[in-house]
Amino acid sequence: MWHVQRTHAALVSEFLSTDSPPIPIFATVLDKACEVVRYSYDFDGVVIHLEDMSCLKAGLHYLFVGKVDPSKVINHSHILRKHVDLTAYTAEGVMSFRRSMGSVLAYVDGGYFLNISCVPVDPNNTAPMFRSDIMAKAHAIGMINAVYSNFTARLKGLPPRDLARASIMKNDLGNLTKMNVLAGDQRFLLDLFMSSVKDVNVDVDMGIYLTLTKFRLRDRGWFDLRRLVDTRRVADISYHVAVNIHPSSDGTVNLLWSHCGLQEVVGQRGTLFSSYSMTETANFQSNLDHLPMDVDPRLMDVMLSQDVKVNFLQLYTVTPHCHTPAAA
Repeated sequence: MWHVQRTHAALVSEFLSTDSPPIPIFATVLDKACEVVRYSYDFDGVVIHLEDMSCLKAGLHYLFVGKVDPSKVINHSHILRKHVDLTAYTAEGVMSFRRSMGSVLAYVDGGYFLNISCVPVDPNNTAPMFRSDIMAKAHAIGMINAVYSNFTARLKGLPPRDLARASIMKNDLGNLTKMNVLAGDQRFLLDLFMSSVKDVNVDVDMGIYLTLTKFRLRDRGWFDLRRLVDTRRVADISYHVAVNIHPSSDGTVNLLWSHCGLQEVVGQRGTLFSSYSMTETANFQSNLDHLPMDVDPRLMDVMLSQDVKVNFLQLYTVTPHCHTPAAA
């Protein structure tokens, strides 16, 4: 850990704008860390893999079920790569997984996204459609549109009693793009949509993966999963959690990770990169491939439950970001 001594007036922004700043830093091991630093904790994100969409308890008001095109289907590996256990994949399987495609199906109360993604079925086999982004996207578009067409057909074929539901009466089934969903009909419509997913999700190479996600929460409160979903129909869940380390002093000390110190505990498979443009300090992120992390076991032993697996680890210093206006 690096200590950076500074006066109260010498803020980080002033430090970075100085042409020849003094850098009085030294590395040290904190033997009694609890006396020198304090900790705070927060949830930074959550990914919930749904076995059945009807498990959703939080409200949604619209389903985006209009025909999709290349502009509406994007790469979804950034949503899933820290959630899925990539050690179950081969190197070729990971390359295919990085071409997972999908779109947003609904906005859910509380700032969550309900996503429909198309991912490789076999983690050990590279199917032809995953050999390029264009091919993967084209196949995903076909699969998602098949789900939406099936759903529309199911709506049109409902008995008169269900066609009289308020949500269905409010929508034009002949031109269904953004379906208004009323609270009293949410469970019924999600059940119907899941039937369409099951009808279409029979491809041997590309499968449908439904998730509920939210990122950048920075929430230090209590997260109650049971208020969001019926946990009995959740396949798995991953939390993005943070441990924030603060100096216990009066604010005249900044804490940074020591580059040489991190090298002793993070192994060879992750990525170390400098912080504040100083080679003595570093940030770290673990590998996102088919190989297991090789960091020190003490860094992995951060959860009280033995049933929890750590898929990804970052150690970084929060640095100020400066965004300058684009040139005219």
